[in-house]
Amino acid sequence: FRTAAEPSLLPGRVSNSLLDQWSYEAEASRDFSARDRSAIYGGFHLYVKR
Repeated sequence: FRTAAEPSLLPGRVSNSLLDQWSYEAEASRDFSARDRSAIYGGFHLYVKR
């Protein structure tokens, strides 16, 4: 997902039991953020279902 925030907003807002079902791909997220041509978004966050 894309957001105006660079750090992922899910930790602390979504239950750990739900987050534990997903793997946050930090390196890919940084890469996608760097290639995102839309200046209104600050971050791109990739989560993959475990």
